[in-house]
Amino acid sequence: MMMSSLAGFLLLSGCGRSDHISHTTTSVTLINEQNGAADIDVFVVDEIDFEILIPDNIDRKVTLEASSDDDYEFLCWIDMQKDKEVSTSTEFVVDDKEGVTLRAHFRKRPKKVCGDDILAVVGKETMLGFYEPDDLKLIDPEQRKHKGKKLREEAALALNELLKAAQKEGVNFEIKSAYRSYETQERLFHRYKTVHGVLKSEKFSARPGQSEHQLGTAVDFGGTRFDFSVEFENTLQGKWLMDHAFLYGFALSYPEGGEEHTGYIYEPWHYRYIGVKHAEKWKISGLALIEYLKSIDY
Repeated sequence: MMMSSLAGFLLLSGCGRSDHISHTTTSVTLINEQNGAADIDVFVVDEIDFEILIPDNIDRKVTLEASSDDDYEFLCWIDMQKDKEVSTSTEFVVDDKEGVTLRAHFRKRPKKVCGDDILAVVGKETMLGFYEPDDLKLIDPEQRKHKGKKLREEAALALNELLKAAQKEGVNFEIKSAYRSYETQERLFHRYKTVHGVLKSEKFSARPGQSEHQLGTAVDFGGTRFDFSVEFENTLQGKWLMDHAFLYGFALSYPEGGEEHTGYIYEPWHYRYIGVKHAEKWKISGLALIEYLKSIDY
């Protein structure tokens, strides 16, 4: 993430002194709660976030308050040195004498979409809420492989056709992940942000309600020693998927070089079922899947 221009230089000087800095849709208010001066720099990041650089040896409390207009929402305060979420409350009190760089992290308020639509646009600007498909089926009803993994009925049938075709060519897959509920994604993202940090996690994991897996039509393929890594693309499985998955209605969701459009890093193992007709059109278009879905004229 690149830091843009300086949004403000604050000299907090006096008990109860309040300074307000806004940037189009989002803003931060800083209040010095005790006597004494404090020089604080505020930067605008990614057009909507703020980074507040509070120097060390400030023997006082500073209260920060984040706000936004109706089109955006506040997510959390992040300690940038640790990439650690320190609070989800809009108001945060800083009393760290060692100094700290905090980020007021916002997002555009997601647009609600219906998960029943097999072509629903699911990404960082949309929200499925607590949607759960009503036609989930076990991928392998006999539970010999892919135990417990479920997809929507149409996607499960298509996946089994794909798996059979691949097996005939000597390519075997393990399904690493399929349908995930809102609650499962919530737990997963919480674990990732705790281990890897908030901003890093947002590049490879969806926040709850924004995962394609919740649709019941997305699959993480594996079965190699390079599962969940970029090197998967060079495996027999990765190459087969790239050449054949669209023939069974599956499209690569997060292509190489597509982060600007998807918001996520390259994932050569993650495919989503959109039906054969649209998968073929997507393949020809050369677009990232989310771009293609946005372009469809119903």
